[in-house]
Amino acid sequence: MPEVRYLQHQNSVLKIIVAGDGGVGKTSLIRRYVSDCFNPAERITIGCDFYTKVLKAENGQQFKFQIWDVGGQEQFRALLPLWSKGSRGAILAFDVGSIESYLHLDEWLSMMLDVGMAEKFPIVVVGNKKDLSDGSIGESDLDQYVRKRRLNGYYLVSAKDGISVSSPFLRLLKLITEHEAKDGGLGNGE
Repeated sequence: MPEVRYLQHQNSVLKIIVAGDGGVGKTSLIRRYVSDCFNPAERITIGCDFYTKVLKAENGQQFKFQIWDVGGQEQFRALLPLWSKGSRGAILAFDVGSIESYLHLDEWLSMMLDVGMAEKFPIVVVGNKKDLSDGSIGESDLDQYVRKRRLNGYYLVSAKDGISVSSPFLRLLKLITEHEAKDGGLGNGE
């Protein structure tokens, strides 16, 4: 079966986009996941940056995540379609203490829908800075948001304390491998 042959290919590169407003902690989230470190004086991302991490799926297969950290400032939003080319999944991030960053998730999702990205791969929502706030956005709100938009789940995390940081990335890996096994294997992502 072709699916099995493709899935047995080792070290497949899976490009992941992490998008959301500036200051929600996207870079801190990625750095905590990739290298288990936290910089309280993290600077804003200018444009786009990327990180890599090798990990194993539940079946033991190795993958390389190429995680693209998209700057959240207004001037970089128009470049999201360009930077997203070849992506296999996305994280939409917000600050759990900022209603504004939560409300802006629809803008980020809309940009993905405009270029047909959201229909092609899994997207999870991540509320960061759980350590700083009791959360202005409740889990029932998040659950409703994700279900209404047919996204693939949500996670409340703390990049500072390392709480649940790996969960959204591992969920994306599982969803991507399942989706691509069903659709004919791990191609080039386009």
